[in-house]
Amino acid sequence: MELQQQNQDYLLAKLKYGLTSTFEVTTTQQDLDKARLTLIQSKIGYLNAVTQLYAHMGVLLEKWEIQIKNTRRS
Repeated sequence: MELQQQNQDYLLAKLKYGLTSTFEVTTTQQDLDKARLTLIQSKIGYLNAVTQLYAHMGVLLEKWEIQIKNTRRS
């Protein structure tokens, strides 16, 4: 993704001086957007997998530092 961002910045600079086409800049922007989306989806998948693992282990609340308060009075 970082390389695609650098490439996009490079093409935008070239576009400023008329050395590349708008089509090429638009195409690389779409590729950059796809890379960002893929990264976000990967991070979400990872967090979902970790959460599922913690739930199976029975330590989900502890891992996320969630405490349940007992509001019942005896």
